[in-house]
Amino acid sequence: MFQVGSLMLRTACLCLAASAVTAENERPIIGVIAQETTEAMESTFPAYGSFIVASYVKAIESSGARVVPILIGQTDEYYEEMFQAINGLVIPGGAAEFNGTNNYYSTSRKMYQLALRANMDGDYFPILGVCLGYEVILTFANNERRIRKECQVKNVNLPLEFVPGFQNSSLYRDASDEVIKTLHTKNVTVNWHKWCVYPADLMQAGLYDWRILSVSTFATNLSSNPFISSIEHTQLPFAGIQFHPEKVSFEWSIKKNYPHSSEAIQASRHFYDWIVKEARKSDHYFSNSSLEYESLIYNYNPTYTDKSRPPYTQMYLFEKPEDPSRAPTWRR
Repeated sequence: MFQVGSLMLRTACLCLAASAVTAENERPIIGVIAQETTEAMESTFPAYGSFIVASYVKAIESSGARVVPILIGQTDEYYEEMFQAINGLVIPGGAAEFNGTNNYYSTSRKMYQLALRANMDGDYFPILGVCLGYEVILTFANNERRIRKECQVKNVNLPLEFVPGFQNSSLYRDASDEVIKTLHTKNVTVNWHKWCVYPADLMQAGLYDWRILSVSTFATNLSSNPFISSIEHTQLPFAGIQFHPEKVSFEWSIKKNYPHSSEAIQASRHFYDWIVKEARKSDHYFSNSSLEYESLIYNYNPTYTDKSRPPYTQMYLFEKPEDPSRAPTWRR
C-alpha cells in the first residue's frame, strides 16, 4: 500500500509554496481516466472495452483546457509519460469496481501515486475527483481501506450545506457570491451515486489532512445522515465532489432529472474552472509536438449514445486491447 507520513506532507507543503510562484501555463492539458465498459455497454458496443463520458471533456474544454484520455490497460511507462505531459487530472464518476487490474481502479491508483510523489517533490499537480472519482481518492488516502457506505442517492438534485470557513478553501475562495448562493439555496448539484462518505467515517479513518467543505442531505432507507458533498486536501491540490457538475450543461436524457437553468449552468462551471485554473500552475509538457497531437482527445470521435442503453448523451469509446493480458479484470 502507498502510505504517506505527516512529516512528508509538511515537507510537501513547503515545496508547494515554492512551486506556486511559477508563470501561468496558457496551454493546460487535463488527463481524464477511462474506465472499463459495463455489461450493458458491451452488448451495444461489443468492439469496445473502455470509455470516457463526453460531458467531462466538454466541461474541461469549456473552462479553457485540452483533454488527453488516460487509457486503461497500459504499461507503467505509458502512465509515467502521460503524467509528465499533462497538467492536471480528472478522475470521473461511473460504476467501476474498486479492485482488479488494467482497469479504472488500478489506473487511478497509479496516477494518484504519481501525483502524490510529484507534489511532495515540489512539482505542482492538481486532481479533481468526481463522484466515484472522489470516492476512489479517499479510498487511496485511506490506504485502500473501505471508507464509503451504500446510500443510493440517485437522480436527485440537492443544495450544498457549506461548512463554516469554506470560503477560505482552494476550491471555493474564488467563487462569486452569486455562484455560492445558487449552490447553497438551489437544487442544482446532480447526485447519482450508490455510495456516500460520511463525516464521522472520515474522522474515524483518521484522515485529518482532508477538510470537509460541504455536506448534502437526502434521506433514503439506508441513511438520513448528511454525506460529504465536497472536500479538499489541506496541503495538496486535490479536491473531490460527490455530485456531477458536467451533467448540468452536457447531459440531456429526458429520463434524468438534470437541472438546466442558467443559474445551475453558471454554478456548475465553477468546478471545472477550478481544476483548469490549478492546472495552469503546472509546467508539465509533452516531449514533442507529435506525441502531443497523437495523445489528444481530438483523435477520437464521440458517439451519440443517448438513443441506446448507456445513460449518457455522448461517449468516447476505445477499442479493446489486442494483447489479452492487458484486458481489465475485476470482481463484483
